[in-house]
Amino acid sequence: MQEAIEGKLTAKWRVQHPDLINGDNHASKLLEKIKTEKERLTKNTKGTKKAKALPPISEEEKPFDLPAGWMWCRIGETGLVERGVTPEYCENSEKKILNQKCVRWNRIEVEWSKPVLPNWFNSLDKNFLTSSGHVLVNSTGEGTIGRAGVVNIESEGIPFDTHVLRYRSIVGVVPVFLMFFINSSYGQNQVTKLKGAKTTKQTELGVNNLCLFLFPLPPLAEQKAIVERLDKLTAMIDKLEKQVSERKDQAEMLMHSVLREAFAGNK
Repeated sequence: MQEAIEGKLTAKWRVQHPDLINGDNHASKLLEKIKTEKERLTKNTKGTKKAKALPPISEEEKPFDLPAGWMWCRIGETGLVERGVTPEYCENSEKKILNQKCVRWNRIEVEWSKPVLPNWFNSLDKNFLTSSGHVLVNSTGEGTIGRAGVVNIESEGIPFDTHVLRYRSIVGVVPVFLMFFINSSYGQNQVTKLKGAKTTKQTELGVNNLCLFLFPLPPLAEQKAIVERLDKLTAMIDKLEKQVSERKDQAEMLMHSVLREAFAGNK
């Protein structure tokens, strides 16, 4: 993931597709389109506040050089970042809410969601429900803060609580690429640097801090190429981890069998 966000994973791809990273496809042009659409949405969507101006990025802040066609920006410039809602829990209900335990590395696990009152759920503003492509990021909790996953068909239409932040791409940012960025070693270093608990003992990332993240924005076509390659690599890793787990279980079963036979022979 770190090589991906530095552009090293797609170095050969850029050589083969120079037309997809230059001119109107350059990330600077992409960012202009994003800002224009964001202003339009803020102006025309009821209840949407104008985003707070983000500080410019100095040369000293940039941790590494970017490839041709890329540019540095802040996450808050590329989409909408929002905090979840305070739930009204109950013992048992078909209506659920997502929490930080649901947001794992690179995925959302609905089975950890908690039941909420149906009346409370039905009264919620629909804007607080997830949709496919939303990126959820844990805002609190040692060991869970900064973990990011993308909502899919299994986790859409569910609210998320105040310990979770949501990133909504407007146009021009592939959600899975942003998720991989946040979960990369550089993204997690920013979590460590920006998280703070100035008024409480609770470690908190928060909307403002996530918006400040330095984000290496590639051209749209290259984002898609990166995601395609990372998806293949993560699938290979998952397969290898499954094989290791299965072999470990087989080894333990064999060991128990050997021990049983050894003890039986001593009787």
